[in-house]
Amino acid sequence: MQGEEKERGRIARELHDGIGGILSAAMMRFTSASQENETILQTASFRDGMGLLDDMGDEIRKTAHNLMPEVLLKQPLPDAIRTYCNFVQQENTVRINFQSFGSFDNLAQSSKLNIYRIVQELLKNVIKHSGASTVLVQLLINEHLLTVTVEDNGVGFDTDALKKGIGLHNLQTRVSSMQGHLTVESGAEKGTSVYIEFDTQKMKAHES
Repeated sequence: MQGEEKERGRIARELHDGIGGILSAAMMRFTSASQENETILQTASFRDGMGLLDDMGDEIRKTAHNLMPEVLLKQPLPDAIRTYCNFVQQENTVRINFQSFGSFDNLAQSSKLNIYRIVQELLKNVIKHSGASTVLVQLLINEHLLTVTVEDNGVGFDTDALKKGIGLHNLQTRVSSMQGHLTVESGAEKGTSVYIEFDTQKMKAHES
């Protein structure tokens, strides 16, 4: 898991600093060209091209953010997840209700990143497979117990598929690496509820 995150970080930096930098330079050249020849602004192909460059820049920033969420370095974990939930909600028709209880400040940065990735993976599955219109995302920490709950009102699925290695394998691997326990409840047309529980003392011992 650590190797995966390092590789994500490397690719994110190359996207942001490398390709993103070249794209910014190209846009500056096109802007200069439009100032030197104002009539070019009247051509549809130039305007379309600038629009495509803007869209490309947005996609690069989104991809880099998903690979290595710098927001975690600038915000507490609940705020970072709330920001991600708002982003998902803006990009899709689903309504996300995010709730957070307790302080997550004492968690190690690696644990915060793992929890962020867990919520990210769960929401990706909801958007891709569930057809849900509403989702509840809840974080709770109380003494030595940390829980993550994600519930949706989608089409549901056969939970026996999980036993055959289908679906949430990456999520199960990440939860196990943090000494956590994963429970999934679902059924046809009954939505899906994912409940993940961590003992913060075990997490700290594992990190040390």
